[in-house]
Amino acid sequence: MLETGDISRFDKIGNYASYCRCVSGARYNNGKKKGKTNSKNGNKYLAWAFV
Repeated sequence: MLETGDISRFDKIGNYASYCRCVSGARYNNGKKKGKTNSKNGNKYLAWAFV
């Protein structure tokens, strides 16, 4: 609860999952994966807790 703060600041559940680093980001071009994005964005402590 202290790490997340006010839960209403996240519009969708996917935004919260991204903040917790539970989903990986990727860039796609013409249906092909071109690389990862923002692997260090979000809260590292929540990522540790959910893993």
